[in-house]
Amino acid sequence: MLFEPKPYQDRGRRKILEHPRYGLFMDMGLGKTATVLTAVHDLIFDCFEVERVLVVAPKNVALTVWPAEIEKWDQLQGLDYSVIYGDKMAALYKPAQIYITNYESLPWLARHWKLAPQFDMLVIDESTWVKNQSAKRFSYCLAISELVKRTVILTGKPVPNGLIDMWAQIYLLDRGARLCSSKTDYTKFYFIPNQNSHGFSPRKGAIKEITDRIGDITLTLRAQDYLDMPELIHNKIEFRLPEKLQEQYDDLESKFFLELQDQTITAFSAGALSMKLRQFVSGFVYDESTAAHAVHTARLEALKELIESLSGKNILLLVQFRAEIQMIRDFLGRDVPAIYSETSTPKDLKVLADWSARKLPLLMANPASIGYGLNMQDGGADLLWYSQTWNLDLYDQTIARLWRQGQTSAHVVNHILCMRGTIDMPIYWALQRKSKTQTELLELLKRWRTK
Repeated sequence: MLFEPKPYQDRGRRKILEHPRYGLFMDMGLGKTATVLTAVHDLIFDCFEVERVLVVAPKNVALTVWPAEIEKWDQLQGLDYSVIYGDKMAALYKPAQIYITNYESLPWLARHWKLAPQFDMLVIDESTWVKNQSAKRFSYCLAISELVKRTVILTGKPVPNGLIDMWAQIYLLDRGARLCSSKTDYTKFYFIPNQNSHGFSPRKGAIKEITDRIGDITLTLRAQDYLDMPELIHNKIEFRLPEKLQEQYDDLESKFFLELQDQTITAFSAGALSMKLRQFVSGFVYDESTAAHAVHTARLEALKELIESLSGKNILLLVQFRAEIQMIRDFLGRDVPAIYSETSTPKDLKVLADWSARKLPLLMANPASIGYGLNMQDGGADLLWYSQTWNLDLYDQTIARLWRQGQTSAHVVNHILCMRGTIDMPIYWALQRKSKTQTELLELLKRWRTK
């Protein structure tokens, strides 16, 4: 196919050419991969500034999206690529201009760095994966970035868990020149601790100041401004536990343990307690041997009622725990297909193909398995969160599998099961607060660029 870049894509391409270190904050569906690849093509064949590029991305994106984009467009046919996965050594020795790998392969690449070709450009796709400066993947990307002439970071949502996530990503570009030389200083300067001692909130005026400081090395492009997107409708479905079950839940929340008929389930920390509470509201709890014990069917009943009310519409059903899959199958009385870990096996690829062909009225999936890089808009326009995630980036990315360009429905509906009086509500409102901060930041960056 002939790639005819939209004006906003050409704008992104030119920014990459003009700035050795740059951040593209492009919403899902705007074609950020093609934008970067055209810039890489120009840097290699027109500007003669780059010879070999290393792309680091989440696994599904690395294995499918980047190779598919290179093969798709006529203008990119001169680019040879190698995917460093599976037989990594052979892939490393293969002559190419673009080498693509996933974050989990970075430790292997570091051990064999002396055998690697000399890269002179680094592309970090979904840069929120390196938002934690204490994580090894950040250290690996930082080390590579210091060895190359050019670095590009890509993401649609740069601050999925709040503005605190911005520091590490920008540090990869400017080594602390704009947002302080350390995460500690950045936190002290721009944030105040929350009253409950959990997390931080931006000081007054901090969002605008951060925007002003990073505006010269970032470009924000939002789908709503450039694409004819279907309407996105959020449908929060609230329901309650029966009184006796609510007492059990409250007991677990206050005492950190739950008495079942045959066993006591104990949580030893606040994090473990949060996980146990999430399991409880889903209708089960894991014991120490990871065996699942059924607790109630209240959530399953709410799920069945909603499925029936949607009158045959195809539904992408999101689950967090493996035990939920069998519970749902047993309760509905049918073998509902599910994608929980890989999406590159023949079986899962067949399931995805059946979904896109509208052969599956119901498909279960773990957001971490489908949240990045997959086009699923042909299969339906209704998402249903059986259980929620704390991760705003994963939440937004999962919605974007259906709410994207090419969706033929006039609207996409994001259904969320929320059990009142439980941990469901704090998770829901935490996502709303994080989304508000991210939206404000992106809007200010867009205004900064316009000025």
